[in-house]
Amino acid sequence: MSNVTFQDFKKAVQSQVETMNQTGLWVVGVDKDTLWETYIESFPAGTNKIYREKREYECNCCKSFIRKVGGLVTIIDNKLVSVWDIEVGGYYQPVIEELRKLVHSSEVVDRFFHYEDRVGTDYNHETLADGSVKTWDHFYAPLVNGNVTPCIIPEEEIGTKMNLYRTQKETLYRSLSELSAASAEAVLDLVYDNNIYRGAEYKVALEMFLELKAEFESLPEEERHNYAWIKSEFHRGIRGTMMGSLLIDLTDGRDLESAVLSYESKAENYKRTTAVVTKGMVESAQKTVVALGLEDSLHRRYAVTEDLTVNNVLFANRPTRKAMNAFDELADEVGKKVFDIDLKKAEELSITDFLANVVPKANSLEVMVENCHINNLVNLVAPIYPDAPSLFKWDNGFSWNYNGEVADSIREKVKKAGGNVEGVLRCSLSWSNKDDLDIHVVQPSGRIINFRQDEDHTTGGKLDIDMNAYGELSENAVENIFWKSAPPKGRYKVVVKNFTKRCTDASKQGYEIEVDHNGSSTIFSSETNPRDGQEVKVVEFDFDPVKGIKFVGGQGKQRNVSQNIWGIDTGSFHTVNMAMLSPNFWDDNKSGNKHWFFMLEGCKNPEQARGFYNEFLPEELTKHRKVFEVLGSKLKTEKSDNQLSGIGFSSTQRSHAYFKADNRLFKVLF
Repeated sequence: MSNVTFQDFKKAVQSQVETMNQTGLWVVGVDKDTLWETYIESFPAGTNKIYREKREYECNCCKSFIRKVGGLVTIIDNKLVSVWDIEVGGYYQPVIEELRKLVHSSEVVDRFFHYEDRVGTDYNHETLADGSVKTWDHFYAPLVNGNVTPCIIPEEEIGTKMNLYRTQKETLYRSLSELSAASAEAVLDLVYDNNIYRGAEYKVALEMFLELKAEFESLPEEERHNYAWIKSEFHRGIRGTMMGSLLIDLTDGRDLESAVLSYESKAENYKRTTAVVTKGMVESAQKTVVALGLEDSLHRRYAVTEDLTVNNVLFANRPTRKAMNAFDELADEVGKKVFDIDLKKAEELSITDFLANVVPKANSLEVMVENCHINNLVNLVAPIYPDAPSLFKWDNGFSWNYNGEVADSIREKVKKAGGNVEGVLRCSLSWSNKDDLDIHVVQPSGRIINFRQDEDHTTGGKLDIDMNAYGELSENAVENIFWKSAPPKGRYKVVVKNFTKRCTDASKQGYEIEVDHNGSSTIFSSETNPRDGQEVKVVEFDFDPVKGIKFVGGQGKQRNVSQNIWGIDTGSFHTVNMAMLSPNFWDDNKSGNKHWFFMLEGCKNPEQARGFYNEFLPEELTKHRKVFEVLGSKLKTEKSDNQLSGIGFSSTQRSHAYFKADNRLFKVLF
């Protein structure tokens, strides 16, 4: 034991630092003074004698080394290896053991960096009184690892570098300890199906998170921080990313749909078109469908006349009766009279009275399809396999599909922007650049409705959309002024002002003003926007609550809005081939809301139709509603010219339509 020297101790420490440097150096959170005091006080009695004024091993050079390097560790197999994990023997070994215990009782707090390629002082010399020179050895270790010196950086950068590594480690540790694997697996399912915004960007990160998470959770608690220190050298925690916010929500128990919508709401102008579903959700829904024997029921097509029986309809004209083979042929239809239609002379009836007292006696039936009825266009949809069990709450396999929207119509743009399109009178402005155009309506009293005075309580006029004034700017902009009930009689002026001109692109110039009265629309257009600050009077019109609108002047190009959609011209009467209730009210069924359908001659949806909606499904399937929302959008009918399509009205929405029954005119209220 007495043969062990400080030189042996010094070389063992130096060799340990050099070995540890090959796997990276960290420091634990031990107070530097505590390290030094433990070193000095751990020498066995009588081995650290007073030399001159201090104890033999109480040297400033060694003190600096112990304070700097005494808490040094490396991490191997997620376990700490300290600079004191050495065997020297002699009376130095008790000192080593105490320092080892102290360091191993602490956790890593920082990556180790130094501003020189060595730490400590190898030795120095002292000239004694007799002129001889004494050499003093001290703790010392080089920090060069071959040609690589990863822990050596300029002194002024050490604080920043240490903070960066701490942040990386903490982010990864929190990601692995706080986020659930189940949340990442659910999101990865969406990524693999390309069913989440920017999912492909996070695919590798999510896969790596799951790999690290599995390893992390397999470790004892005391090794997990060490694991995070090692892995954070190469991997960043996902918690601090936009995807991390989604994983946090899912881990906290937020449902998948709302969590994904929250995540995607952070993306500018991004709107999801389908529900959020995962592979597991699909598999679960599939098991239910198979268990209920409904596989064949999912496949849909357009219904045709031959699908129906006399029990399904309230009215059928003569050609339709023949096709159904369910009615006796009747006498020839009375010839139609040609006359100018004055809608104000229409006899007003409720739909109940109309069906009970007028339709049963009618040989011919026509309905006027107005612009306000565009979203009332409806298809009847049937199962491809007639013998398949019903997929719905009712006991037949028929469903229906209303027209969702009309592309590029001003009415629909206003509606999408949250504006009111159901009023008696509406003046809407539409344009296609980032200018801040404003609509002003001068009322008969002289009071103006615009962005400054957005509501007139005396007339009921209100501006409810004001786009491109501030915030997010749109190149598909609208403004909207409406009167929910009839405004005062008199002359109205519609003015457009360019409050802020931003766009100089000639291809994006121009605007349209739509004036709509009870669903009858007229559009005034201009091919250029006003100059910056300029006001343009687009149109003047006289409004009478009884007589309607008469346009008397303006600068825009006027066009009446008669649209052709599904082969039907709006503003015209069309032959009703068949009238019926919605399938959920056929026979003895009374499930959900009642609808009245009037199938029209020549009415054809040119696109595929959705086969079903979640609200049609029975309780056994509603637990899989997210999956069925996607299925409904994918399992559409094939396109077909042979279909039952027309106009429909719901019992939950107030509406009206003009009908001619054997040339008698009725205004039917729904």
